[in-house]
Amino acid sequence: MSITSGEIALVLEEAAGALDGAFVHKVYQTGAFEWILETRQGEERMWLLISLSARNGRIHLLQKAPEDTLPLEGFARTLKKTVVRKKILSIRQMGEDRVVHITLGGAGGETTLAVEIMGTAGNIYLFDYDGKVGAKALPRKSRNEPGAIYVLPETRKSAGPAHASQEMKPVSGARFPYNLAMERRCEGPAMEEKLGDAKSMILSPMRAELKKMEKLRKKLAGEMTTLQGYEACRKLGDLLKSNYHSIVKGATMVEVDDLFSPEMGKITIPLDPAKGPEKNAEAYYKKHRKFEKGGLRIAQELASLESKEAPIRKRMEEVNSAETLADLVPFLPQGDDAAKPAKNQRTKGGKKEKAAAQYSGPRRFISSEGHTILVGRNDQENDEITFRIANGRDLWLHARDYPGSHVVARLPKGVEPTARTIQEAAMIALKYSKAAKAGKGEVTWCLAKHIKKPKGAPAGKVLVHGAKSVSVRIDEEAIKGMKVK
Repeated sequence: MSITSGEIALVLEEAAGALDGAFVHKVYQTGAFEWILETRQGEERMWLLISLSARNGRIHLLQKAPEDTLPLEGFARTLKKTVVRKKILSIRQMGEDRVVHITLGGAGGETTLAVEIMGTAGNIYLFDYDGKVGAKALPRKSRNEPGAIYVLPETRKSAGPAHASQEMKPVSGARFPYNLAMERRCEGPAMEEKLGDAKSMILSPMRAELKKMEKLRKKLAGEMTTLQGYEACRKLGDLLKSNYHSIVKGATMVEVDDLFSPEMGKITIPLDPAKGPEKNAEAYYKKHRKFEKGGLRIAQELASLESKEAPIRKRMEEVNSAETLADLVPFLPQGDDAAKPAKNQRTKGGKKEKAAAQYSGPRRFISSEGHTILVGRNDQENDEITFRIANGRDLWLHARDYPGSHVVARLPKGVEPTARTIQEAAMIALKYSKAAKAGKGEVTWCLAKHIKKPKGAPAGKVLVHGAKSVSVRIDEEAIKGMKVK
């Protein structure tokens, strides 16, 4: 159940005093509709959760930092650029509505985060001191598009403070009794919702792909049934060739001895009266050639379908068995079209801020053994897949002695990397490096837990411990076959 306006009043009454004057230190994304601001004031850290979930929308403090996070995408990246290192000047409920304004100050001027927790119509807007909207969280149609002046929504009170107090009982003895009560009430349902929504989003295109494959399979089966009717046409052509003298001009059929039958019985062969004996025989040979070539083509297409279907079903099993959002990160679609900054918004350096929707995410491949292989497109993504996405048991690779992408092969718990997986991932690592022109080379590999980030090192720079190397040759067709489109 989403938070009511009355519950917002109770939660903010506790949280506002603790958050006033704190600096935003970090931004987390913990779901498609959920973000967390980590604040610091002196030695104290606090975490403010904001959710736009239609079923579990809410805003409240958390007891500790989130453990299950996702890579920052879209609005989360814009939010990070805009609010990190800024000071919270105020956090207040607007009227008695489910709208909260968080005003921050710092370099670049004053910024307000307008949080509207209104079910499927909810959204978050960033606007400046003059009220001009710079970005919005979700690509929902609204009155507050980037570039426009922010306007409060029409009042949609859901409950007064007294009613909220009856619904949500404060946790006795807690520092923030109503915030803790809200956290406990929503923790289970929200996680179940986020996991279910993420799985549905990931599985939907997979199911659609399998449906297309099944449709193609039925079409091919129909074609094969037709072609199988041509299997005996070569025999009919041979019999006509042996009996040209028996064929009367303009006949629609001819009866001849079946030379291919042990009983040597009679067989009737249909004819095209507009064609001569030779043309009729050639027509039967042509149909038999269709059977031979078409049958081979269909067999190859069916085998190709089978090889493509197997890894999809394997990925679907992995998605369905995922227990946390972190397990789903490799399967999540990268990039979104949410949260574009206003057209003329400029960063501190004076350059136009790029839309967060341009984030495309790492390249994805599926090995022949069904393992997801991620390839960073730039230094930032290299760091992301190496230090945020990869588990310690995953395989990490990089072209030896050449600049190139970090490559991570995701491995299920308890599964050791096989020689085949190492070879395929190494081939991809070589392909996306400066050594690719040579077509062959050495690739360094190790488990991700042996990769360290030197203190103060720029993005993409790592230290590798206990690495091994493998020689590979680039096979463009094999790489193309593994690429996820």
